[in-house]
Amino acid sequence: MFASIFGFLILGAILLYPAWLVFMAVMGVIMASVTRGDRSLEWMEEDIRQSVKEGAVQRTQAEYIISHLYLALILLGIFFFYLSVPFLLLFPVLLLFVSLGAIASGGGGFRGGIFILLFCGTMLWSIIRGLFTFGGGGPPGIRIRRKEEPKLYRMTDAVAARVDTDPIDRIYLAPGAEICVFQTGRGPFGILGVKDRALVIGMCSLHTLTILEFQAILAHEYAHFGHGDTKISRLIHQVMLSMAQTLETMAQTGGWLRLINPIYWFLFLYFKTFSLMTAGYSRSQEYLADRMAIAIYGSNTFKKALIKVATEATVMEECLMQREFDAIAEMNFKKTNAYEENRHFMATHLDGRRVKKLYKRIVNEPGSIFSSHPTIRERVNATKGINEVTDSTRKPAVALIRNLRATEISLSKYLRKNFRRLVKHLIDMYEANQY
Repeated sequence: MFASIFGFLILGAILLYPAWLVFMAVMGVIMASVTRGDRSLEWMEEDIRQSVKEGAVQRTQAEYIISHLYLALILLGIFFFYLSVPFLLLFPVLLLFVSLGAIASGGGGFRGGIFILLFCGTMLWSIIRGLFTFGGGGPPGIRIRRKEEPKLYRMTDAVAARVDTDPIDRIYLAPGAEICVFQTGRGPFGILGVKDRALVIGMCSLHTLTILEFQAILAHEYAHFGHGDTKISRLIHQVMLSMAQTLETMAQTGGWLRLINPIYWFLFLYFKTFSLMTAGYSRSQEYLADRMAIAIYGSNTFKKALIKVATEATVMEECLMQREFDAIAEMNFKKTNAYEENRHFMATHLDGRRVKKLYKRIVNEPGSIFSSHPTIRERVNATKGINEVTDSTRKPAVALIRNLRATEISLSKYLRKNFRRLVKHLIDMYEANQY
């Protein structure tokens, strides 16, 4: 009786999961057509300011249907992934027992037994390691408290008030260009509720943005709270991390043997199809958050801010990381302020034509259905002619920092101490938008 039930479950899984993978892939491709290009223009209200209410942009009926369909498919994808875990764990165990039984009855020999034992052992270890992998690796930057930078906190509070949402609880200053938000949670996956709202601000972006442009970027980031993006992203990140870690461990421990491992190919295909689905949802939410910034601070201001972060701040970050890599390789630890040294290098050594070429490459970067963000060109095109406001103030955002030199020195120390982890983070972010 037990054997027949078990066999029925195995057969059901064999039939269900290929069909589910195909379904996710087909739906991901179809729905990508409405989250790329200028399709978001079709969803714009005549007066975009009227669509903002209680910290969120009100979706049109078409957007409402698409976002809820995405969420349903993503939650089903998470459910089916964890449903597959018992089968994934059981497969190497059964393979081991069947193979050892065949060897004991006269086939294979001692070497064959050792090979099977190693093969099944590494497979089982890869799955277990992936399941119990959690995000972390240290803070995203230097924690800045309210009493240390009151002007910066007051400005973020003012943006929160205009967006009509709760203010930030924590601010981290990061070495690079990224500006993002996240929420800390209670319990596994944050299922016991969220705790603090956190904002990560890249120093390279502060150096390139005006205060109003910085506020426009913050309005975009605050919108992610109002739209619930920070909650679902915790679940998505954990599932993606588990699959990625399992695949990486299989590659490291099994080498080419992973290519004959059915579990490897199942996880590889699941990772790709699930990425396709989550990327489309992420793009739709980015367009929605863009509209919050446009509604409050105007399309001209937000467009300039978007381009500056993607070009000037990114160029500064790339030069900073390259200079730091060279310093570590040469064991040159004399410089205490990496930003000061980097500004001098950019002013004296960076060719203008090279910078323009890099700008052109970034702005004209082709999109992908696997990209978590729309391209800069797509986002800029979606803002044309909507609530155009001119930024009359040119005060740099970096003026919000009370003691700039001391802060840059602290960030330089943080950069050197965490260089390897930060480089890996940048590579992961790049791959998330390119493959």
